[in-house]
Amino acid sequence: MQKNPKFKHHPKCQKLGITHLSFADDVLMFCRGDFDSVETMMKGLNTFADTIGLIVNPRKCKVFFGGVDEDTKRRISALTSYDEGMLPFRQNSTCHNYYHCYGTILDALSSPPQGCHKEDRWHWMHCLPLPKAVIKKIDGICRSFVWTGKAIVSKKSPIAWESVCKPKNMRGMNIFNLYLGNDITLLKCLWNLSLKADNLWVKWVHAHYLKEEFNGV
Repeated sequence: MQKNPKFKHHPKCQKLGITHLSFADDVLMFCRGDFDSVETMMKGLNTFADTIGLIVNPRKCKVFFGGVDEDTKRRISALTSYDEGMLPFRQNSTCHNYYHCYGTILDALSSPPQGCHKEDRWHWMHCLPLPKAVIKKIDGICRSFVWTGKAIVSKKSPIAWESVCKPKNMRGMNIFNLYLGNDITLLKCLWNLSLKADNLWVKWVHAHYLKEEFNGV
C-alpha cells in the first residue's frame, strides 16, 4: 500500500511511516484525508481480508475526519460504508465548558461499569492534565459513593475529603488523591520520553513535537 504512488500518509504519521496501530480487538488505520489515499487503504484492507479470512464489519467501524471538506467526506463515507465517528474528548486549552470537553469521562464514572472495572477509566489521567473543575467533579462523585453508595452527589461529606484520602496510618481511608495522582501519572510520561527509546509513542512525540531523533539514554 505504501509503495502505491496514490497513497499519502497522514501528515502526523509520515515521518515514521505509520499506517496502522493494532490492539487486542481494535485496529486504527491512518492516511491523508483524500479519496485516492483512502481508496488505496481500503484495497489493502480488502486484500488482507481475502487472504486471511478476517472480514471487517462496517457497522462496527467508524471513519474520523480532520480538515476534510464536506464533498470529500461524502465520497469517503460512501467508499468505506463507515459512519463518521466523533472522538470521545477534545483536549483544547480554550474550552471553558469542562463538561463539553470531558463529559464522556464524567458520564462513564457516574454509570455502572459494563464489562469493565472502574479502575480502567482512570487511564485518562495517564495522558491528560485534567482541569481542576473536572477533578473536583470526580471527587464529588467519589465522595457521594463512599458515604451513600450512589454516584449522585446529594449531600456534603461529614469528613474533609483531604482527610479521607490520607493513608490509614494517618487515620485516613487511603483513597486515591486525584490531584497528586494526575501529576504523578503525567510525570511517568516525562520519564518515558527520556528513557523509552523503543516505544513508538515516544518516537512519535520526539519526531513531531520535540523535533529531534531519539536514541534513548
